[in-house]
Amino acid sequence: MLVKPFENCAALWYKSQFMVNKNALVSIPLRNRTTFGIVQEISKSCPLAKNIALKEIGPVITLSDTNFEKYIEKVAFIHQLSPEILYAKITNFLSEHEPHSTVLEEKENIDINLTPKQLAIAQTIINSNFGFSPHLLHGITGSGKTEIYKYLIKDILNKNLSVIITAPEITVASQLFRELKSITNKLFSLHTGTTPKERQRLWEAIKNNESIVILGVHLPVLLPISNLGLIIVDEEHESGYQEKQYPHLNSRDCLMLRAQCYNIPIVLGSATPTVNSYNLFKQHNWPILKLNERFKGKTPETKLVYFKYDKSRANFWITSTLEAAIRENFQKKEQTLIFLNRRGYSFFLRCDSCQEIPSCKRCSTSLTPHEDSTMKCHYCDYGAKIISTCNFCKQETNFLHKGIGTQQLVQILKKMFPDAVIERADLDITKSKKRWESIVKGMLNKKIDILVGTQTIAKGLHFPNISLVGVIWADLNLNLPHYNAAEKTLQQLLQVSGRAGRLLEKSQVIIQTMNHHYIFNFLNENKYVDFLEHEALNRKQTGYPPFCRLIRVELKNKNKEILYKEAFKLYQNMQNILSQPELSIQVFAPITPSVEKIEGIYKEQIYIKAHNLNVVAKAFGSIITKHSFKSLIIFSPNPLD
Repeated sequence: MLVKPFENCAALWYKSQFMVNKNALVSIPLRNRTTFGIVQEISKSCPLAKNIALKEIGPVITLSDTNFEKYIEKVAFIHQLSPEILYAKITNFLSEHEPHSTVLEEKENIDINLTPKQLAIAQTIINSNFGFSPHLLHGITGSGKTEIYKYLIKDILNKNLSVIITAPEITVASQLFRELKSITNKLFSLHTGTTPKERQRLWEAIKNNESIVILGVHLPVLLPISNLGLIIVDEEHESGYQEKQYPHLNSRDCLMLRAQCYNIPIVLGSATPTVNSYNLFKQHNWPILKLNERFKGKTPETKLVYFKYDKSRANFWITSTLEAAIRENFQKKEQTLIFLNRRGYSFFLRCDSCQEIPSCKRCSTSLTPHEDSTMKCHYCDYGAKIISTCNFCKQETNFLHKGIGTQQLVQILKKMFPDAVIERADLDITKSKKRWESIVKGMLNKKIDILVGTQTIAKGLHFPNISLVGVIWADLNLNLPHYNAAEKTLQQLLQVSGRAGRLLEKSQVIIQTMNHHYIFNFLNENKYVDFLEHEALNRKQTGYPPFCRLIRVELKNKNKEILYKEAFKLYQNMQNILSQPELSIQVFAPITPSVEKIEGIYKEQIYIKAHNLNVVAKAFGSIITKHSFKSLIIFSPNPLD
C-alpha cells in the first residue's frame, strides 16, 4: 500500500498482513524512527522492483467516529488545506508507549452557588442539549460567567460526556485552570508548554472514552473526542483565536463547525461580543443570554480625561487627574492597574542628525528601544545595542525616543511614587511562566501596589483588590487601517475597565485620550449593545462584515520578485472566475501589508468581499490545483488579526 508520511517526503510503499482501508491513519517506520501517515492507495502488487524489501506498517490508529472525519473535512475545506496537514497536527498526541491505565477519580459533589439569573441561564443551555445549539453569553465584566461555566461542566461530566473549553491566550487559560480545578479532577490543560507525560495521560483518557474537560487555546480544536457533549469559547471576541502559526486556523470558527458536526451545544462567552457574532445570533434567532449586573462588587465609575485640557501636569503622559487618583489609592493601600498597549521603552528611536530610524535587518519594522540599552524587533526578536554612532550618517548623535512603552511608564511612575511597589505585565514578562506566576501571586497577596501592563492584563484576569484602573492613551489604535479598529479599541477599554472593583463597592476608571471619538459615548458596559447596533449600521453602509465575508489570501516568499508576480497571477485568475456580476464578489488587487517582511520573508495580501464562502473556496482550490506556485499561500476565511 502507498502511504503518505506526515513528513517532508513523497508517499512510500509499505506492506501489511491486515486489511487496511484507504485514508486510514497508520503508524509507519521511517528511517530510524516511527511516525504516522495516511494510506493513499491499496494494491495487491507493488510497482517497485521485486528485490526491494518493503517495511511493514504498524497499527492502524482509530481517531474517532464519523463526526470527527466530517469535521476535519469541513475545516480543511473552509481553510483550503489538505486534511493530511490537520491529521499531522493530531499525531502530536499519539504515543507508541504501552498505556498505563489512569482512571480519573471525580471530586465529591461540590455545590456551585448561582444567582437566580445565572441559574436560569445555565438551565436554558442545559435544556437545549438536543442538537446543535449555539448560545451567546453576554455578561458584563465580573458578572460571573465562569460560575456558569462551572455549573455546565459539572452537568456534562455527570452525563459521562466531555467538554472543550478555550481561552484566547495561555495567561487567561492558566487562571481558568485554577478556577476549574476547584470543581473537578478530570481537567487537562493543553498548550505548547504541556509536558509529553501530560499529553500521554490525556491521550489515554481520550482513547478510554473517559469524560474529561480539556482547556487550551488552539490545540484542543483538533483533538479527536468522540464523547464530546459541550464546547465553551471564553472571551469569544479576542483576536487571539486566530492561530499565528501555519495552518493559521481560526479556532473560534472551527469550534462552531465542530459543535455543528457533533450536534451539541456551544457557548460563546464575552463581556464585549463581536459585531459579527452578535449579528449572526440575531440573524439565526439563536439565544443571546445577558447578565447585566456584577456577581460581586459594583461597576466602577468611569472618567474621561483629555490631555489638551491639562496644561499643569507634571509629566506629559500622566494627567493631574490620574496622578491624584493613583496617589490617593496608594495612601488607602489599594491596588492600581495602569494600561498601555505598547511594550518596550518607547515606540522607536530617531537619529537627531539625519532623522533616520533604526530598523530590523530581517523585518520591515522599526526596532523598539528597551530599558537595558538594547533595540529589539517584536516580530523576530532580533536585537542590537543602542550605540552613540548612527549607522546611517556615521555621526556621533543623540537618539530621540518617540512615543512611550510600558518600561518607560514604569520609570515615570517610580519617580512619582518612590515608595510604591510597581511591576510590569507585558509579553516580555508573561512569556516567562515563573515570572508571570510571581506577579499574579503578588497581586493576589496585595504585595504589588501598581501593575503596568499591555493587553495581557485586559483579558479575563481576576485581581479582586484593584480599585483604580488608568488608561494612558485610549485613542492610540483608533487610526489604524482596519475596518474594526473602533470595535477592537472599545472592547479593550471595557475589558481593562472591568478589572476594577471586582469585589469592591467603590472603584474608578480614568481614561486619558488625545482626541474625542464616538466610541467614548459607549464606555458604560450596559451601553455596549447600543454600540453594536451603531457599528452594524456603519458596516452595512460600507459593505463590511457581518454583511459580507472578508476573505484574505496571503502569499509569502523570500524572493520579492517571484512573490509579486505570483500574487498578481493569483489575483488575475480569481478575477477571471469570480468577476461574474451575478456572484456579487469583489476581488481586490494585491496589497503590501504595513509590515511587509518578517524574518526575511515577504508578504502580499489579496482581499475578497463575498456573500458565499463556498464559491470563493472552490474557485481558489481549482486555481491552486491547476497552476503551480512557489510561494506559500494561506487562505483565511475570517481573519481575526
